[in-house]
Amino acid sequence: MPFAAFEHESWLAFFKALRGSFKIPSTEAIGCDLMRSEYALTMNDVLLALAKNTRICFTLDGATNVQGKQIINMMACRPQPFFLKHFTIELRRESAANLLEKFLNCKLRLLGSIRKPAPGFVLTTDEEDVKNPMNDTDVEVEREEGRPCKTNEHFINPPMFCFCSDSPSVMVKLRKDCLNTKEFVFAYGCAPHAIHNLCMDLIKNFPGVKIVLKQIIYTGTVFFAAQRVRKVKAACATLPGEILNADLDIDISDDLKMLLTDPAYWRGVAAMDSLFKTISCCLTYLEGDEATFSAVYACFFAIKYHIKTLDLSVMEALHLNDDDICEMIRLIHHRFSTIYSEAHALVFCTDPLFTSMHRLMGFRFDEKFLHLGKGSINQQSKTAIALISMGNEILRRSMLSEFAVLVTRQQDTEDDFSDTSIKPSVLWTVCDESSYGSLSGPLSALHQNPTGASGGERNHKATRRVHTKNRARMGHSKIESGTAILFNSGQLVRRLTPTRNTKFCTWLQQLGADDEGLPVEEEALDEEEDAAADALIEEFDHVHISDGLEGVMGNELFDEEVMDEGSIFYN
Repeated sequence: MPFAAFEHESWLAFFKALRGSFKIPSTEAIGCDLMRSEYALTMNDVLLALAKNTRICFTLDGATNVQGKQIINMMACRPQPFFLKHFTIELRRESAANLLEKFLNCKLRLLGSIRKPAPGFVLTTDEEDVKNPMNDTDVEVEREEGRPCKTNEHFINPPMFCFCSDSPSVMVKLRKDCLNTKEFVFAYGCAPHAIHNLCMDLIKNFPGVKIVLKQIIYTGTVFFAAQRVRKVKAACATLPGEILNADLDIDISDDLKMLLTDPAYWRGVAAMDSLFKTISCCLTYLEGDEATFSAVYACFFAIKYHIKTLDLSVMEALHLNDDDICEMIRLIHHRFSTIYSEAHALVFCTDPLFTSMHRLMGFRFDEKFLHLGKGSINQQSKTAIALISMGNEILRRSMLSEFAVLVTRQQDTEDDFSDTSIKPSVLWTVCDESSYGSLSGPLSALHQNPTGASGGERNHKATRRVHTKNRARMGHSKIESGTAILFNSGQLVRRLTPTRNTKFCTWLQQLGADDEGLPVEEEALDEEEDAAADALIEEFDHVHISDGLEGVMGNELFDEEVMDEGSIFYN
């Protein structure tokens, strides 16, 4: 234990000098009693926060190798994620049925902690664990008479449960099984993972795209790699001439020399930059906690529009034709289908930020262009409304009538949805209940769903800090408690902004309205320096490398960054 260091006589003398009456707790007290107490306080605050919600979305973020073990993080989002539990399993051997049993058991325990049983029902525990529903507190639960709580209907006012995960085969099967249990209203995949896989598809399936990069880069950083290559264009152009003219025993391979002096290669770098700019920016936005659930459909559509309207010069540089563009659009539809839920279409239609995009694109192309391979958006929304109503025919009809009023409203009308800079969950919370009484509650909750399981990815940072070599023998429960304390204590004090006044959201809202490009915060390359680099490519034998570097790097330090996948970039 790292706390054992403080039991050294020098540390004890130091603490005694600070405060004579102070006695440092023993390592057993810190690692057991104090950790258990702090865990109970933290998780109690988490349960209070989750109890206020009418919707809870669970996420499972996949496996991560930590101390030789594969761990799945179970999170509950409101919308910021809270860590609940670790699953230590082997995904290649674990079946979806076994994972479903563990998942439903944890969900039932959480529901029993935030809701009271309905009359005639009681909370029960299995024989293996007769403890507190959330952790090892050694507090036994008294058994009562009554039917055991097994489903959502056995509790008073249960929240609407949704489920999100990444998309390996076992998780896809798990999402289907969750919907079949009727315990979850919606189950969908992780949007950032899907866009990352789309980047992999583009590099893998189109030889012309490989003109710049031959390795698959995590989460679409191909765009940033192209940016870095363009920044050192002048330096790379002078490199062959410097090596050939210098009195050094250094040879440059013919392949590298041909590559660095090939104008087609540098046109490919610029084309790669243009191709992946929109895709990477959409991915970056969806990975953040501030991204709205409705932006998933909008971002996939923005990528489709970007590919559909790709500039001819980019197509020529990457050796793409019209058939390749159609194949790219098919891949977009395929990747969207791997995460699809009817809820994606419903929240897109009910977010006023995207009303202008919806109508403009329907007018510019046709309504079918908006479908992303899943049929009419309105029909998808009607299906989602039917799922939310849970068989209540009166509620379904009321929600459908209110939905019809919403989609036919005049866009320039001053009403509850005029201020599109406010997030839709807030707009639906404060809207006029006399007009949208049936839709306001479910949609204000549904719009708070996360775009993916990225919260679990960020939790890995907390997990790595807890899973150190010195703590490898702490035991699973202590590591789980430490992760919950470290991650959830920070999440409890976080407050997400109620607005979305970003350049990206503005661009997304006005997509197709003008010819302006995507607003990206980046340092534009100087056209004169770029032209000078092109000249060096044609006449590189008499140029000194210091001349090529001047003006490109300036006073900036180009630090070497080694990515996890083994590719080296410079920024």
